[in-house]
Amino acid sequence: SLKNNDGKWASSTAPESFRERLGIGWEADWTRSGVPSNVSKITLAKGIAGELTKEFKSPIQPRFLLPAAKKPDAVFIPILNASDASYTGAVSGVYKPWGDKGGAVIVTSLRYTPEISEKMQADFLARTFLISFNEAVEKIFWYELRAPQANPFYNEDHFGILNKDQTPKPAYIAYKNLIKARPAGSETLSGKIDGEGVLFSSWKRPDGSVAWAFWTANGTISANLEIKGKILDIFDSDGKDLRGILTKDMSSLNFDISGTPLYIIGPDSIAVK
Repeated sequence: SLKNNDGKWASSTAPESFRERLGIGWEADWTRSGVPSNVSKITLAKGIAGELTKEFKSPIQPRFLLPAAKKPDAVFIPILNASDASYTGAVSGVYKPWGDKGGAVIVTSLRYTPEISEKMQADFLARTFLISFNEAVEKIFWYELRAPQANPFYNEDHFGILNKDQTPKPAYIAYKNLIKARPAGSETLSGKIDGEGVLFSSWKRPDGSVAWAFWTANGTISANLEIKGKILDIFDSDGKDLRGILTKDMSSLNFDISGTPLYIIGPDSIAVK
């Protein structure tokens, strides 16, 4: 929402010129004949290594991404393609609006909306930030702060991390604990953020201490953490204080790692066994 010159507030969608400035182009079934309205096959774009671990079982209604015609210097790198029998187009990719001069935007147009609980939203928020920071993403803007919650069946009415009455949702608590674990000015040290098993990221905080986050992409894994250094604090993304499980001069910790990030502050080294 923006305040007009007359002092009144008005809401509108992002203008096309905003997308063009970032080099983002698109097409859909209502903009050009031959573009499918539903697709169900998702593949990695040419040149992208790895494999998809998510199976899309229901039809997807995407806008297909294109390089912006009015920004010839922009670079577009497709990541995911969607296709039917006669059409293939990008539905996720990286835009570099200024070419190799710096700066990039990750964009997805997948309109895949499975049932996402408030707990899943909280876990996804924390993991999105942790993964992004580990990949040297400098700025992340979460959409959005307050959920309108006008329509219980409309997904965009529930994106916020605060409820309509300003009370916190689990995602707000996850955001708060992420900031507690990784305050502004922290510097990434190392991480394992892809594949199966226990994933992690570590960073140096402004006070000089080292912090760690551990989580899984799927399910729960019982892990043994070999620790070198004193644990100053330990808690999870939900805000649960776990200092009660610590013992004096602890050098290892058996813990069930799940999709909810576990934060450990203090040790210089932690190895997953």
